[in-house]
Amino acid sequence: MPAYSHSQLSTYETCPHQYRLAYIEKIKTETEGIEAFMGSRVHDTLEKLYRDLKVTRLNTLEELLSFIIRAGKKIGMEWFRLRKGYDAEITSVWREMYHRLLPAL
Repeated sequence: MPAYSHSQLSTYETCPHQYRLAYIEKIKTETEGIEAFMGSRVHDTLEKLYRDLKVTRLNTLEELLSFIIRAGKKIGMEWFRLRKGYDAEITSVWREMYHRLLPAL
């Protein structure tokens, strides 16, 4: 029996045709939605944090914030920064995440 991700099920619920195009025919869209953009930045930043920890280097919060904002700019997501409060929002979210993760590191 195949396993389905939450994203796949949600896509199918929203639009079965979209599900078929994305997951069966594997047609890629040219744009990345806000959710995918943020998810990718979270993944990239956590990957950096743990990769650097392997060599016993704990990134500071400021280094991680700088990394995630640079990563967004690097891939041409300037339009996303136009959203009012982006920098403050991303900083707030990462401060909270960092302090939650820190005891485990």
